[in-house]
Amino acid sequence: AEYNEATNAPITAKFHGAEIELYAPYISEMVRAEMVARYGYERAYNTGFKVFTNVESDVQAAAQTALVNNLHAYDMRHGYRGPQQQLWDFATQTALSHSEILEKLKPVKEIGPLLAAAVLEVSEQSATVLLKNGEQASLDWDNLKWARKYITRYRQGFPPKTAGDILNPGEQILLRKNDDGSYLLSQLPEASSALVSLDPNDGRIKAIVGGYSFEQSQYNRAVQAKRQVGSNIKPFIYSAALNNGYTLASILNDAPINQWDKSLGVAWRPKNSPAIYNGPIRIRRALAQSKNVISVRLLRGVGLQRTADHLLKFGFQNSDINRSESLALGSASITPLELARGMSAFANGGHLITPYFINEIQDSAGNVLFKTEPLLA
Repeated sequence: AEYNEATNAPITAKFHGAEIELYAPYISEMVRAEMVARYGYERAYNTGFKVFTNVESDVQAAAQTALVNNLHAYDMRHGYRGPQQQLWDFATQTALSHSEILEKLKPVKEIGPLLAAAVLEVSEQSATVLLKNGEQASLDWDNLKWARKYITRYRQGFPPKTAGDILNPGEQILLRKNDDGSYLLSQLPEASSALVSLDPNDGRIKAIVGGYSFEQSQYNRAVQAKRQVGSNIKPFIYSAALNNGYTLASILNDAPINQWDKSLGVAWRPKNSPAIYNGPIRIRRALAQSKNVISVRLLRGVGLQRTADHLLKFGFQNSDINRSESLALGSASITPLELARGMSAFANGGHLITPYFINEIQDSAGNVLFKTEPLLA
């Protein structure tokens, strides 16, 4: 009797594992790799270490949202690339049943905020869709009209006039959920991005996002992707000039440059973007307007080697600083984290900080094994 009573009693046990307060996979992977490097695989995974990072939950959440939203905004401006696949041909085939559609949607991988759906019906300025989770929803015109046809990265088709210009029944598409609960026609962005937020006074990383989706790619662009920095290099070029006798009131000629390159057998013609030239111009105005030719003239005035040596003071690696005049236009390849570190020197009065993401490491008993003691600017 006691046995039957016990087996029939409701289950009241509760899960007491650590609650996940914030989903931040890129920083989590950085912590995992650091712990394995410090303590080895077996100890890192089996000892019960507690690792406390500097990540601020609200800042990290805002960073992840901002990166995803802006990637989608950029992608939408370049046009709609069409459905992921055709589940049935609406012109020649009978529409599938809901159960058949859901079966076909099962293997479709949903990345980040993207939701798989099938188009059921298309009217003048709306469409009815069936989501992978079984929900049926309507896409109104406000959530469709952005979808001009993608032609090339520089060219899109005419603005659509009806939903039929965009969608057809039988297409498998991707959606995103709006804040008001409605759904927006979407697609997986072709571009990717990264974001770093750090405190310029002590180097603690407050937020870091390595890409659109960790599930899609574990490549952390914030710390691994060395990309040409473009005009982000200019504050460093100008600081080299100010450190070598120039002032903000110094005047240089904002005029086209045409120089023959003997080694390549071609003329090098750096241009402003847009191609507007103002003649004699003060340095302060040239920096504000991001004048390319002034950046080149400053590099020439300071000297290529002296400028490169100055850039190393901001923590950039010597191998990433190319020794050519294109350096003035940002041909150096630098990671977002390295760039944020360098920029911090302008914010903190000229001190080079060391970025860090682990604040403290404890063993399973709560004893402190490691604590970062940052140098303050």
